Amino acid sequence: MFESVEYYDEFLSKLGLEDWEFWIRVYEQGWHFKKIDEPLFEIRMNANSRTFQVANKNIDTIKEYVYKKHTLLLAKEFNDLYYAYKMLKETPDYRIGKLLLTPYRFIKKCF
Repeated sequence: MFESVEYYDEFLSKLGLEDWEFWIRVYEQGWHFKKIDEPLFEIRMNANSRTFQVANKNIDTIKEYVYKKHTLLLAKEFNDLYYAYKMLKETPDYRIGKLLLTPYRFIKKCF
């Protein structure tokens, strides 16, 4: 997998969060993910870590770079989520839930 995705982005290795962008590329290449409901390793959080010292200070630059690099994928995913949400609102379950919650929401607004 690392070879097909070409490891980490060298630009981000200086700024931080290169693993975040790496997993986006893994997804773009068609690799599948599976949730495992058990901890496989522990992560220590430290105020002196690279994430806190470098990545957090560069977060705006990192986001801009990643968003530009993966614009098409992010647009497609946003579009898919938008239409999935729109279709969800058409289901009987959603309509019944909305109907049942309307009086509660009205009362909540009054107080």
